[in-house]
Amino acid sequence: MKNSDNMKKLEYILENNSKEKIDELFSDLKITDYAYKKIKAYASLACITANASIECGGYLVALKEDQDYIVKDVYLSKDQKVTGVEYIVDSEPDMDFLKEIKNDGYKVMGWWHSHGSMNPFHSGTDDDTFKSIYYNIFPYNKKESSREIIPLSGDSFKIEHQTDKTGNNYVFFKSNNFLEDVIEMKVGNNFKLNDIEVKEIKIKKFRGISFAYSLVVNRFYSAAPYAEVAIKHPKTKEIKINKGVKVTEIISNPMSLDYEKILDEIKTRIIYKGKFLGEITNKYAESGVI
Repeated sequence: MKNSDNMKKLEYILENNSKEKIDELFSDLKITDYAYKKIKAYASLACITANASIECGGYLVALKEDQDYIVKDVYLSKDQKVTGVEYIVDSEPDMDFLKEIKNDGYKVMGWWHSHGSMNPFHSGTDDDTFKSIYYNIFPYNKKESSREIIPLSGDSFKIEHQTDKTGNNYVFFKSNNFLEDVIEMKVGNNFKLNDIEVKEIKIKKFRGISFAYSLVVNRFYSAAPYAEVAIKHPKTKEIKINKGVKVTEIISNPMSLDYEKILDEIKTRIIYKGKFLGEITNKYAESGVI
């Protein structure tokens, strides 16, 4: 489907408040081959380094400016405490980690975790974790439907020019209804209000659907992944979870995985039996098997 067609469909769905059709738009999780291979490397190398079947996890990301809603890369969470059946991350350090991801130029689209050698699925604990995560993701991760255009004609607003105490100049576009929003524009020192004639202003407001992905894998490539999508309906604010959605791997021009960096992250970010994996010595870690 072309982007323009998809936008029209999203706009139609929003206008008609159709829950069923919104679900159809989030029927799969799209991820690049590079990002998926990286997740598998984390899952496999974590087990090899620990010499045990352990879980691990992190976040699914894309560049901030991306609008195709495809997972392009993944992060491994820091200071995660793992066992054979769970991985735990303290909330406060994890919020700092989310800020770090944002500062790197990425947006978080969801989370991923590995079940070690067990089949991928969502446990009750996974459901609770996903719930705590998607509320933090919804405000920043939305599938755009359209830009709602709100025109202001010349008789519906007034223009004012002000200079603050520090000498900064501002132009304000104010509606005749003082309860409505004000558009503020900072201008240069040479700005002259009489030099411009404004006949119309158009405010373009974002309209979209909040969503978050969850992806579960295990260390083996032969095991099919499991995915869910959490959706926040734009009008009713209802949270809907689409379970068992299809995982679509997108063929890209993948960079080569930096296995040395991945292994270093595993050793310094995963805590197993009270120790970082880098502190655990075993024949698998020492052999350098990848």
